[in-house]
Amino acid sequence: MKKIIFLLLFLLSLSSIGYIVYFLYHPSACAIANVTEEKKQSYRIALFAPAVHAAMDEIEAGFTETMNQSKQATYHFDFYNGNGNPTLIRSEAEEIVRKEYDLVFTIGTACSKITKEIMAKKNSSVPLVFCAIDDPVALHLIKSLHSSENNVTGLTIAEQHAEQVRFLKFFKPEITTVLLVYNPKESSGSEKNKQSLEAALNAYNIQLRIVEIDNANEIQQKVPSFLPNCETLIIFTDHTACAGIDMLVKLCNQYHVTLYASTLSMGNRGAALCYGVHEADHGVESAKKARMILEDHAQPSDIPVAAVANYKIKINKKTMQEQNLIVEQTLLSILGIVEVIEKEK
Repeated sequence: MKKIIFLLLFLLSLSSIGYIVYFLYHPSACAIANVTEEKKQSYRIALFAPAVHAAMDEIEAGFTETMNQSKQATYHFDFYNGNGNPTLIRSEAEEIVRKEYDLVFTIGTACSKITKEIMAKKNSSVPLVFCAIDDPVALHLIKSLHSSENNVTGLTIAEQHAEQVRFLKFFKPEITTVLLVYNPKESSGSEKNKQSLEAALNAYNIQLRIVEIDNANEIQQKVPSFLPNCETLIIFTDHTACAGIDMLVKLCNQYHVTLYASTLSMGNRGAALCYGVHEADHGVESAKKARMILEDHAQPSDIPVAAVANYKIKINKKTMQEQNLIVEQTLLSILGIVEVIEKEK
C-alpha cells in the first residue's frame, strides 16, 4: 500500500514539474493561464446635454451602451446638463474644455456651438462629436457635410416635413388648421423648419398658426387660447417644446386636439401621434463615430457628417381618443412603419 502511495506522489510531482517547464518556455500559455487580462485602454468622455427630458435620456443611453460594447477599451463618462439655461450651458462648456477629456459628445445646437467656440479659444484639439443639429454648416461647426473640421464630426437632423404632413393628412383627412408651438431662438434651423412645415401644409391647403415660446413655462399661458380653433398641435425636436411635453399633453387632452410630435420618444410621454426616429439611434450612431476616433485612431475630418434616417410613425392608444385621433385597428396592423403604445390593462 505504501508503495502505491509513494508511486502516486512521484507521478504527481513529475506532472507539476512538467507544467512549470511548459509555462516557463511558452509565454503564450502563461498569458492564457493568467486570470487577469491585459489592461484595456481607458478613455474619459464628457456627455453634454442642453436640457432634461426623455429624448436626451434616450440619446445618452444609446451612446453609453454602444461605447460600453467595446472589447478594445473601457470608458468613463461624466454627464453635464445645461437645464435650458444659456449661462449654465456656457459655464459647463468651459469646465468640460478645462478638464481636457479624451472626447466630448454634445447634443443639440447650444451645447455644440458653445463647446466648439471655447475649444477654439483654448486651442483645444480634443475630438468633438455632436448630434441632433439642424444645420451644422450654418452654425460653423463644420465647413460642409463632406468636409469636417479637424477635430469635429457628428450627426445632423434630416427633417422630412413633407412626409410628416402626408401622414397627418392620411390619419386626419378633414384637417384644416395646425398649431405650431416652438422656440425660434433655440437653433439657426428653427426658422427653416417652420418654413418647410408651412410649405408642406400649404400643399394640402392646411392653415398654420404659430405660438412662439422662449421657455417651457410659457406654454400654459400662451397656448390654450389657440386650441379651440385647431385640430392638431405640432412640435419640432426643439428642447424648449420637448421640455414642456407634459403640459402640452394635458392641454391637448383637455381640448381634444391631436398632439403630433417630431420625435418618437414624445409618444411615450403622451403625444397621440409621432413621426421621427428613435432618439437612441442618435446616440448609437454618434458612439460609432466616437469609437472610430478613439479606438481606430481615425481623424474626425475623415468621418462624414450623416443623419439618422430610419423614420417611423408612433401612435399612443392611451391618449389618441382624448386627443381626437381615430385610427382603426385593422389599419394599424397593415402599416409596417407604425409603432403602437397600447392601453394599460
